[in-house]
Amino acid sequence: MKWPTHTIPLKEDWPLQLIDHIPDDAIIALEVTGYNYLRPIITALTLTGHNADIWQIPTTATKKLRELLVSGAKTDEMDARTLALAALWIERGEPPRNSYPISPEHEELTQTLRLYVNRRETLLRQRTRSLNQLDAIIHSIWPTLAQHKSTYINAARAGYISPAEMKRMPAGAVSGQQRHHIIKLAAKTPDIPCSDITRIAIEQLIADIDRYADEADAIEAYINDIIQHPIIAAVTERWQSVPSISPREIAAFHIATHCQAHRLTPAQFRASLGASPRSYVSSTLDRTGKVRKGYRPALKALHMLTIRLIRLNESIADYQQSHSLAATKTKIANKLSSIARNKNGSWK
Repeated sequence: MKWPTHTIPLKEDWPLQLIDHIPDDAIIALEVTGYNYLRPIITALTLTGHNADIWQIPTTATKKLRELLVSGAKTDEMDARTLALAALWIERGEPPRNSYPISPEHEELTQTLRLYVNRRETLLRQRTRSLNQLDAIIHSIWPTLAQHKSTYINAARAGYISPAEMKRMPAGAVSGQQRHHIIKLAAKTPDIPCSDITRIAIEQLIADIDRYADEADAIEAYINDIIQHPIIAAVTERWQSVPSISPREIAAFHIATHCQAHRLTPAQFRASLGASPRSYVSSTLDRTGKVRKGYRPALKALHMLTIRLIRLNESIADYQQSHSLAATKTKIANKLSSIARNKNGSWK
């Protein structure tokens, strides 16, 4: 089908120019690579009072439709016509695989969660980097200090940086038990002083480590509150029935599914968590290759949850032994999807 196409330059008001071409009650098929492009379109629809049905089409689905039914050439015009074909299928009640309707409320909540989760991940990486730098510095002072890093950090926080200072730590500088471990550690090291440059570097690194940890803890509290938002609270409560699942993992699953896990098919849910085998245009499946698609924290969350459940649940451990870890992840993802879709869903 040769639908007319329009090219809109990315100027300041491009969302409003785009909306000018959309009639009311239209079905809109989008292939958006980021929330920074999706949100202005939703805002423009709201401002103009359009009552449109918006669907997100994965790039993989667009590619398959284009190559099979539209054109082998990848151009903006061919992609636009492919999305028009996808909208026609949606109107017929046959949406392309792994496509889903977009809800402005769910998308805004998803973006908020994503910002907090990504920020926390960044803080933890920065904290780890600072800990590694601190490890290198105190190892250069004396290797024993690096082998008891947590004890040394307690001493350094109180202002006792060098082994010589640690040996002279007075009672009351830290708690009794901490001082006992610090004095014991200092006794294993020579009476070494520290240069002013080393002292400043250690103090700054410890301040950074504490700051990163405090901010990460505060963000985790925000995440715990957000996953109780009314539009996702029911799914959150059902997922909390899963043994050993953490609020951070629940948040990652909400983000990966755009806070619409209750609407996704099991195949869509698995794909969002990277728990599906590789597929190709020829419809062949590769069950041995690693799938790296999906929201990375959700992939990590599914992996860690699966590992814990293997240790806690004998039947899951038996399944993993007779199949594989990848197959076990798929099984867990299917169970999570079922729990999300069932109003009375529970792990039991």
